[in-house]
Amino acid sequence: GGAVFNEGSADVDFRIESNDDANCFFIDANNNNIILGNNSGDGLGGKLQVVAVDSSATVAVHRASADSAGAQLFLSSSRAASLNDDTIVQDGDTLGSIVALGADGTDRNSAAGSINFQVDGTPGGNDMPGRITFKTTSDGGVTQTERMRINSLGALVVTPAAGGHAVFNEGSIDADFRVESNALTHAFFVDGG
Repeated sequence: GGAVFNEGSADVDFRIESNDDANCFFIDANNNNIILGNNSGDGLGGKLQVVAVDSSATVAVHRASADSAGAQLFLSSSRAASLNDDTIVQDGDTLGSIVALGADGTDRNSAAGSINFQVDGTPGGNDMPGRITFKTTSDGGVTQTERMRINSLGALVVTPAAGGHAVFNEGSIDADFRVESNALTHAFFVDGG
């Protein structure tokens, strides 16, 4: 074997210090979390937490390779109740989300917005139809509302709030807007100039 810490579920915390950070790497054995930059969680949970009082509260991923590929972030999901089981997901399942939260004077559980990746159709072997939804929370609201989506067909759907309207060119930018069809390159055209 190798070195084992907390053998027999001893719930003993483990930390590595740096020159300026007493908790550069901290394992919270009681809550089963890894925390970078602090010795307690951020209150939101998560197996891996990055905590700082400056711009170092960042996760950076870099790829250096002599090709056109870049760094990647993978989010995945299955309907399995155990690890390493690939039980198929279903139409409407959320596969991953990126959520932005802010401190509201009470806690940090209030979401301002999110980007969600969902199944959009019937998945099968090496076939995963997907959609991306964009949600925001209105001023005074507590729940997020879908504002825009790109579905599995590539269609962009914008859903303004009640009484609102969709704005495609906000500000004073003179940008043209064009809708194409199979037969026409200018089925609908707005000259922004």
